[in-house]
Amino acid sequence: MRVSLCSVLLLLTFIADASAQTSTPSPQLTPDNAGDVSLRQYREILEHERQLMEQQSEKYYGRIDSLINRSLWVFGTIGGLALALFIWQYGRTKTEMKTLVREQFKEQVVSLIDEEMSTLRNKVETLNREVKDLQSANEQPITWVFSGTDVTAPHEREAF
Repeated sequence: MRVSLCSVLLLLTFIADASAQTSTPSPQLTPDNAGDVSLRQYREILEHERQLMEQQSEKYYGRIDSLINRSLWVFGTIGGLALALFIWQYGRTKTEMKTLVREQFKEQVVSLIDEEMSTLRNKVETLNREVKDLQSANEQPITWVFSGTDVTAPHEREAF
């Protein structure tokens, strides 16, 4: 039932399409101009096809041109923005670079001088302590111990 219904609908569709199409009137053929008319018709058909193909190709070339133009515009805009962002992020002017280099050089020199000064201060403090120890030893009284009852120290005095 379904198959027959579908086939009937399909047949009606083909019949309706065939009746809706109009045929172009053909020129009247006489035995004298039969070859001439067919050649003329063939040339007209070819000319018409050529014009249609030309129109289609112009339309497609126009689309390709607009696509290329839009693509170049979009890529150019993206590239320009990327370049501007890169310059803004990493780019420095000449004066900015000079000040940056001076600041970094100053920081490095200060840290180097501070390190050397701290080692020099430690050495000076160590020397000051040793000098104080030596000076405190000179200020201490010397106690002489002799054997026996005789208090003479000629050899000791000569040693000093």
